[in-house]
Amino acid sequence: LGCTMKEIVSYETFEDMKAPGWSISKIESAPSYTHFLGRFSSWQQTDKLFLVPTRSLYTEVTFDFYEFDSWDGDSLYILIDGEWISLGTFSSAVDEGNRNGHHAQSDVSWWMHSLSAPTNAAFNNYPDQKHRFKVKVPARFTNRDGELKVGFQFATSDWITNESGGIDNVKVTSVYRCPHSEHDTHKERKSYQSPWSNKNNCIRRLVKENFEDGQITGWQHGRLDFQEGFSRFLGRYGKDEWTKKVFPVPTSAKSVRLQFDFYEFDDWGGSNHDDRFHFLINGESVHLNKFQDKDELFQSGKTSAGLRWSTRWLNTGKKRAANAAFNDQKHRVWVDIPPNVYSYDSSLHIRFMVSTDEDLSNESGGVDNLFLLGLFDSCEGGQSQYPNVKLLPNGEFYVIVEGQDGFTSVDEVQVLIKEAIMAKVNDYLVTPFPAGHCLENKQPFARVVLSQKQTWDDANGCPS
Repeated sequence: LGCTMKEIVSYETFEDMKAPGWSISKIESAPSYTHFLGRFSSWQQTDKLFLVPTRSLYTEVTFDFYEFDSWDGDSLYILIDGEWISLGTFSSAVDEGNRNGHHAQSDVSWWMHSLSAPTNAAFNNYPDQKHRFKVKVPARFTNRDGELKVGFQFATSDWITNESGGIDNVKVTSVYRCPHSEHDTHKERKSYQSPWSNKNNCIRRLVKENFEDGQITGWQHGRLDFQEGFSRFLGRYGKDEWTKKVFPVPTSAKSVRLQFDFYEFDDWGGSNHDDRFHFLINGESVHLNKFQDKDELFQSGKTSAGLRWSTRWLNTGKKRAANAAFNDQKHRVWVDIPPNVYSYDSSLHIRFMVSTDEDLSNESGGVDNLFLLGLFDSCEGGQSQYPNVKLLPNGEFYVIVEGQDGFTSVDEVQVLIKEAIMAKVNDYLVTPFPAGHCLENKQPFARVVLSQKQTWDDANGCPS
């Protein structure tokens, strides 16, 4: 495999007495065992969905299995997506020691070693034992959508009072190829030229969803809300809630750009200063910096898979929606997605997640005005969907709006300006709404209606 690196995507010790996402989430404790997930018996099972980067060469799942009381040849199974895999039989009279196995159908391999000799430590009057497992999951389970369901089944022949089991220290780790050396990465960063800055490329709009029609087709856990000053949007979501949709994209695209507006409602960063909004694209995580009840201004970054992203606030925080005691804010997010992310199956699995410590009544988020743009060498008929966007040498752009008298309605001009600004940003780090831009200052849209003879007024950032 050559050089590889590891990224822990989830690690749960259950010491906080919580087990979010597990289908059965009960927590117990015992002397010498601290807190753990369980106990389970009599063919009970629990499972959870984990998000794993699609770039993974394979995924490691490690966990501790606690064998309590009178096991007498009973079995433990692990679920890897739709495959139930036996991890062997256990007996209270046997020190299982070291074991390993391979499930041919799924190509999943596993290893086990016992952490202690059988000792009566908890619950009924039989020896108990700790075992540590490592399970290697092939890439085919995660490289399509970045999701991995892991579960455990306790196939005991007696009730929990006589034989039972628990799970602890569950860790899910992505193993992936090393990126370029630091020198190469630095060199690449200095010389990077966004393909979106090449005015000879063709831009096609692939997706547009503003949710004003009340449609949320295809969105898992989709819901709609309306708040004053925000129109209709996808949401609201809070406290580890998420929504996801799969979008087809052509592999002929040289790059795909995702743009959307994130709406931040209420007391973000109040008692918990680590409230976050993040999203996954084909399992690749983009973690924006934490949000608080104040203006966040600008953010930007790059993931290990080459996703380049930036954000900009669209308004100063105002108390106007949801819980009126706190400020709300709009942020625009751009992500340039390289073809290696979507070339596998010509699709983008996009998941938005809100990670806050309080529910919707106190802090929440929403998504609106979602666009996907494709960048191509050429378009059908040789025409871009944005022929009126003109890029200036300084990296700015202007728009020619053609109508019956050289003018269209205010709404039509507003849409054209928004789409043009989105389509021809010179580089992912260039802010599409510079200070003083006429659209941002809400000056009359008539000033934005340009002909080819009109020029850009550098003094105030608006057309002259």
